Amino acid sequence: MSRQSEATRLLLEQQRTGTNSLVFHEAVANRLGITPTDVRCLNILGAGPRTARQLADELHLTPSAITTVVDRLEKAGFARRERSETDRRQVMVVADPERLAEVVGLFGGIFRRMKALMSGYDTAERELILDYSAKVNDILLTEIDAVRRG
Repeated sequence: MSRQSEATRLLLEQQRTGTNSLVFHEAVANRLGITPTDVRCLNILGAGPRTARQLADELHLTPSAITTVVDRLEKAGFARRERSETDRRQVMVVADPERLAEVVGLFGGIFRRMKALMSGYDTAERELILDYSAKVNDILLTEIDAVRRG
């Protein structure tokens, strides 16, 4: 098989992965009665509270868009706004632990299956996969910025 056809096959598989990931997030969102963007926000909040600005930056959203997302999450009981303990002027967005557990539960199957998949590779192969994935994400972020700039 030629190097070009391997690259083409890989890119097609990555496109398929991207599409399937979007469809999976839509299914999770539909199950929870929220939007896919809300699910992405909750995935970030699972790592800890963030300011609205931090969420907007991580999700590549405008400040007004993130306000709408946080409003929806508050209304649905998935998150709340709290004043920072260190800087009372700062407002943190905090995930509700019980509702976050619902989200995590819906990702449980995919996490278990991906962990099982990765266990079939040796350490060097896993390092290569991780390195490749990190570089793909860097490329995606660069291209997101390029597309948005026009």
